Amino acid sequence: MLFNSLEFFLLLIITLLLYWQSSSLYWRQNILLISSFIFYASWSTPYLILFLLLIVIAYFLGLKISQRNQQRWLSASVIFFLSILAIFKYTNFGLALIQNVVKSLGIDIPISPLVIQLPLGISFIVFEFIAYLVDVRRQTTSSEKSLRLFTLFIMLFPHLIAGPICRSNQLIPQLKIKIPFNFHQFTGGIVLLMAGLLLKVGIADGIAPFVDSVFSSSQEVERGSILLGTLGFGVQVFCDFWGYSTMAVGAAQLFGIDIPINFNLPYLATSLREFWRRWHITLSTWLRDYLYIPLGGSRQGNWQTARNLMITMGLCGLWHGAGINFIIWGLLHGFYLVLERGCIHLFKPIKKSFGGKAIGLIWVPFGWLITIGFVSVTWIFFRAKTIEDSFSMLGTLFNPTSAIDLKSAPTSFYILLLAFICLHIPLSKLIDLMQTDKISINWRIVAAGWLLVLSIVMSAGESVQFIYFEF
Repeated sequence: MLFNSLEFFLLLIITLLLYWQSSSLYWRQNILLISSFIFYASWSTPYLILFLLLIVIAYFLGLKISQRNQQRWLSASVIFFLSILAIFKYTNFGLALIQNVVKSLGIDIPISPLVIQLPLGISFIVFEFIAYLVDVRRQTTSSEKSLRLFTLFIMLFPHLIAGPICRSNQLIPQLKIKIPFNFHQFTGGIVLLMAGLLLKVGIADGIAPFVDSVFSSSQEVERGSILLGTLGFGVQVFCDFWGYSTMAVGAAQLFGIDIPINFNLPYLATSLREFWRRWHITLSTWLRDYLYIPLGGSRQGNWQTARNLMITMGLCGLWHGAGINFIIWGLLHGFYLVLERGCIHLFKPIKKSFGGKAIGLIWVPFGWLITIGFVSVTWIFFRAKTIEDSFSMLGTLFNPTSAIDLKSAPTSFYILLLAFICLHIPLSKLIDLMQTDKISINWRIVAAGWLLVLSIVMSAGESVQFIYFEF
């Protein structure tokens, strides 16, 4: 059940009617829970049963950790949930690695890949389990005593499949109170839904066909197409996931529930560090709080900090997908962050000598250009099917003897790129305003209507699965 499908909007409308008609907090919780079960069961009933089993295990582990406050219970819990993730997501990747290592020793053992369907949302839900259990161990949150409420915290359908990754102390307290109806918040939620829909069906899905054509024949495509396809994918993946996250925030807001935003104009970042503070914010903060800082963060010297950045970003790449491409993508980001951190320390004395404003005038455009150039080029590893395809595309892209022909893309592709450039900052500002009462209800309704019209006019006409559903 895609967010951009009629089935989802039908489920959302029915749930809203039942939810706001109910005067009982208990039944409001149950209505959300039942709708969340229906939402996930529309994908796979067996995996819904698996998720419910994992939720029960996480619930009792949380109680155990809070009672005993023992590190070994937490360690066992983290190992258990990461093992579950590894079985579904990395089994075939591991088998392929073993086969390649054995083959390099001169032994050819045929290993057929196993037929394993990745449960939708497993990566996000495992991270929420780990965050919850670690927070209970740190005593920054209390273990939830109600299994029903804990299940609702994990299964709440707006954020169930692809986040945003919610912390228990953000979401559970909201689920425990009977939230009064707020028309400003409700109409704001509608605007967010329409804004996310426009980003998804109006821009991301329209750019997708050309991007797919470039990366499906990556070793035969000329330089100009690779350049356009790479830039196009950067826009596609951003609008696709930003659209999903915005719709998730908007859907939750319709029920009076606030969940964290996930993007804040990342393509305006003037450094990679700033980019990761703006891109997939809930994942970035999760990696910081539950991996980078526990490894030692930046407190143990430059070499240890570099190690921690490389480990964190390498695992970030692996989290996104079971493949060498994703690991290289993550490690490249880690290496750039290490290099960038060293440059910042190196130029501190220069900045003091010449004044921060003078250096800033030079650095801002240069830093933006370098950052976006790096992010765009490394998207090749993220999107290409194989490592051979990635290096083939890079070789063609940076071949100075090859001409760049920018006429290979259809006119619609250029129109959508221009639409993205013109719309993404105003849309971001509009999304921010929907978290406040600064815009009247009438203007919210008008904005929602125009966004819906734009979504219909710009729609590619075919529902495409959200990219992050693959992860």
